[in-house]
Amino acid sequence: AYNIGKVLEEDINSIEKINKIKFLLSKSKSPRKMKHICTGEVIDYFTKSVNDNDLGYLKIRTNDKRIFTILIQNENIIGQYNDETNVYITGPDSICYLSTKNGSLDNVYDIIDNVVIEMMLEKGEKVDIHILAIEASSIILNNTKLMKNWEVSYQTSNYFGTYNSKLWDIEC
Repeated sequence: AYNIGKVLEEDINSIEKINKIKFLLSKSKSPRKMKHICTGEVIDYFTKSVNDNDLGYLKIRTNDKRIFTILIQNENIIGQYNDETNVYITGPDSICYLSTKNGSLDNVYDIIDNVVIEMMLEKGEKVDIHILAIEASSIILNNTKLMKNWEVSYQTSNYFGTYNSKLWDIEC
């Protein structure tokens, strides 16, 4: 995490940051895969609190004019292209955002989370982001209790399937 934070602070463009982070994850003590899913503009964002949960969604119009929707329940739990029937990514794999802007953290929003996106949209600012997927560690994926809890979270977002690992079998 420290080394990834250092990469995010570097004054290099976002694609270089993505490549460096991907390299760091692949060479760590417990290597994990990372994929750059898409790049695009946030076109819709909504959250509301229900029974102590923050529920909502984030919609991105990708550079190739598709819509990628991320369903939120306290964190990002499902990502799916609107023109596909299959779920593209599920938690506990991480669905992360990175600003497309260049520069260090002091100069621009490099790391963008739901709160910052909401704030920027309320100000009428354009929000361009990269969507990244980071594979969950095997210790989490092999924990039956944790994975069962994820299935309950999926159902809140109307996905009744199980963890989807197909993303890690395809090239992006």
